[in-house]
Amino acid sequence: MSICYFVTPILREHFGSSKSDLEITVTALQMIAALQMILLKEAEFQRYTGVNIHDPKQREEVLSAILSTAIKS
Repeated sequence: MSICYFVTPILREHFGSSKSDLEITVTALQMIAALQMILLKEAEFQRYTGVNIHDPKQREEVLSAILSTAIKS
């Protein structure tokens, strides 16, 4: 969870005052939790999504989706 301390300032800079500290913190946690789940449960993630996280192109697509979802929220 310490990675959230690195992600939160970046999100705070992006959102400025449009989101509260709590909203920014929750967004950081959501992003990190998604990534942790993907890495810890690779086989289940691949079975559910059809994405092979070891394929660089597919991995980039997943990371982009997580980031764009977080930024748009």
